[in-house]
Amino acid sequence: MDTVKTRFFVLGVVTGWSVSLFFVSIVVMVAAYDPRSGAIHQLVSAYPLFRASFLLCFASLCFGADMFTWRRHMILFHKLFGIPDDFKYQAVLDNAMSTLIITFTCFCGYVAALLLPTIFAAWKAPVLAFFAPVLMIFWPFDRAPVLFVSHSKSRAMRLALLRQVLAVLVSPLTEPTFARTFVADVLTSMPKIFSDVHYAACLLAGAPTNSAGYAAVNLVLNFVPFVIRFFQSVRLYATERRPSHALNATKYASAICLVAASVATWSRAWVVLSVYCSVFNFAWDITMDWGLPRSTRYFSSTTPYYCAVAVDFLARLGWAVYVSPEQDVVQQHIILLLAAVEIGRRFMWALFRVEYEHIKQFGRPPEQRALLRGGDQHQHQQQHQHQQQHQQQHQQQHQQQRQRNPPPYDATTTTTTRTTTTHWGGGGPETGPQGV
Repeated sequence: MDTVKTRFFVLGVVTGWSVSLFFVSIVVMVAAYDPRSGAIHQLVSAYPLFRASFLLCFASLCFGADMFTWRRHMILFHKLFGIPDDFKYQAVLDNAMSTLIITFTCFCGYVAALLLPTIFAAWKAPVLAFFAPVLMIFWPFDRAPVLFVSHSKSRAMRLALLRQVLAVLVSPLTEPTFARTFVADVLTSMPKIFSDVHYAACLLAGAPTNSAGYAAVNLVLNFVPFVIRFFQSVRLYATERRPSHALNATKYASAICLVAASVATWSRAWVVLSVYCSVFNFAWDITMDWGLPRSTRYFSSTTPYYCAVAVDFLARLGWAVYVSPEQDVVQQHIILLLAAVEIGRRFMWALFRVEYEHIKQFGRPPEQRALLRGGDQHQHQQQHQHQQQHQQQHQQQHQQQRQRNPPPYDATTTTTTRTTTTHWGGGGPETGPQGV
C-alpha cells in the first residue's frame, strides 16, 4: 500500500510540475515576442524541434490514461495487444512525464538563452529536447530519469512498443494483427510529427528547408501512414474476403488523394475531398470502429459515448487542414493546437475501439454476465414454482372430484377376518383350530 501511495504522490507532483512548466513556457514565449530582442525569429526556426517532442509526450500521456481506464473497467487490452500482463500504465505515465519535463525545461532555457546570450549556447536546448524521446525509448534502465521512479519491465515495454512500430513500417510484409492496425491508425494522426522530424533532421544536417526536394519528401512522409493502413486493409480483404476491409481500404485511398490534392492550395478538389473524407471517417468511427449504437457496454453510463461522438465530430472539422502539408493557412502555434486536438481525439477513439474489440473477442462485461445469470436463475425459479402450483391445484381438483363422486361398491370385494382365540396356557394369539 505504501508503494502505491508513493507512486501516486510522485505522479501528482510531476503532473503539477509539468503543468507549471507548461504555463511558464507560454509566458516565456510571449516575452520572446519583443521585436527589439529579435529572439522570436530564432525561436520560430527551432520551434518544430520542441513541438515534435511535446506531441510525442502528449501521445504517451494519453495512452497511459487509456491503459488506466481499460484496466479499471476490466478490459483485457494486454491480450488484444499481445503484451505481458505486468506492463503497467504507471511506467508509461512516468516516462512521458520525464520527457515532458526535459522538453519544457529546455524550451524555457532556450528562450532565456536567446534573451540573455551570455548564459549558455542556445542551440543545445532544442537539440536536447528533440532527442529526449529517443533517449527515453533506449534508456537502459527500468528507473525513469528525472523522476527516479522504477517500474518492473519498463525497459521491456518500451522496446516492445518499438518492435510493434517497426513491424508496422514494413507492412504489408507482416501480418496485420489488431495491435499492428491499431498502431498504424495512431500513426495516421501524427503527420505533423513526421514533418517536424524531417525538418529537424534537415536543420541539424545543414540541408535547406525551402527547396522543392524538401517539400517532396515532406509530402511523402504525410502519405506513409495512410499507405500502410491501405495495404493492411487490402491484405485483410485478400485473407478474409470481408467487404468491410475493402471499404476500409477505400477510406484510406481517399485520404491519400486528399493529401495529394493539398498541393493545389484551396483547390475545389481539395475542398470536396476534405468534406467527403471527414464525413466518411466520422461515420466509420461511430459505426464500424465503436460499433454504436450497441447494448453491450463496459462503461455503465451512456454519457461518455454521447460525448465521444460529439467530440469526434468537432475534432474532425480541422482534420483535413491538419493532414494536408501544403495548407499553410494557419501559423505554427495553431498547428500545435490542431495536432494536440487530433492526438487527443485519436486516443479517445482508441478508448472505445479497444473496448469494442474486447466485446467482439471476449463477450459481455462481468456485471452483465452476472445479471444475465441471475436473470436466468430467477426465471428457472419462477418456472419451478409455477409447476409446483399447477401440480397442487391438479391434486386439489382430483380430491374434490372424488369427494363429490365416491367410487361404487364392489360385491366381489370382501373383508376377511381372522378368528382369534386366546390360549389360556399363556401363549399368544393363534389362528386356526386348537388341539386338545
